[in-house]
Amino acid sequence: MEQFTILCLRYTVEAQTPIEFGFQAGAQLRGGLYTALMEMMHQPGVHDHNPAHVMHCPVCQMMKRENPEAERGQDVPRPFGLIPPITERPQRSFRANTGERFSFGLNLYGDTALNYTLFTLAVSRLGQGGVGYGRGQFVLVGIEAYNPLTGALETLMAGGGRSSMPTLNVTAESLRRYADTLPDAQLTLQFLTPTRLVDHGQLVKTPQFRPLMARLLERLESLEREYAEGTSWKERYLALTQAAEHIQIINDKTHWLEVQSGSRRQGRMTPISGVVGQVTFEGNLTPFKEWLAWGTLLQVGKNVVKGSGVYQIMV
Repeated sequence: MEQFTILCLRYTVEAQTPIEFGFQAGAQLRGGLYTALMEMMHQPGVHDHNPAHVMHCPVCQMMKRENPEAERGQDVPRPFGLIPPITERPQRSFRANTGERFSFGLNLYGDTALNYTLFTLAVSRLGQGGVGYGRGQFVLVGIEAYNPLTGALETLMAGGGRSSMPTLNVTAESLRRYADTLPDAQLTLQFLTPTRLVDHGQLVKTPQFRPLMARLLERLESLEREYAEGTSWKERYLALTQAAEHIQIINDKTHWLEVQSGSRRQGRMTPISGVVGQVTFEGNLTPFKEWLAWGTLLQVGKNVVKGSGVYQIMV
């Protein structure tokens, strides 16, 4: 992951009318941003099945990205992860009354300068059109780039004025330095949004360490290959997943949260349920610390673009 960088963004908005989200605000934010981006770049129905357009359109490359040569299937990870507003109790829906401010995050990889410009335009457009139940409206009042590992902060917009281009990226070196500060024998993870893991075709409803690491390593390998010209992780994957078998859960305060994501475009509901809460692992965690640190920024499991799989390491 030496050449892989992450641009962590925080968008702050102010509600102009009441905004009501469900249990997983990220799904509604992602749906709204998708619609806003497509409206900016497309005429309805014109480009939907045009491969040449999809190959060169920056919005399609973000939201519909495919790679026929990818080892794990052509549906490759998108160049962003969404961090929804986090509530203290995930089983409660999120609401912002008129005049209240709230923030959500976007972590970008790949062509971050272009993606930042497109997403910032889409956030403003989304606020005008409305989001959530009842289509609550908001205005964009602030943007920050930040490094959650060091606390470094870069103000890109304040007070709703013009935004500047970000320069503050999280690098592999800063992640490595952070990982070195973590304890070697015991780590506690806090799953902040539903984390949906599948192992051998079955949902994982208890956060066992091996499936968690397997899905995380697969995601990291795919991201590095797609956005930093990485190489195969086969040997690393086998060694780490075998070692992960020996890591034990010593305290599990997680539970399964049932959540559905609706799609107006597809006309159906999709389950995005997952594990939330806190779990403590014990064992020789030294080989895993760096990869777990990457996961705090890149998320893990399914539906990352809808805000799922957000976790933090409790220190």
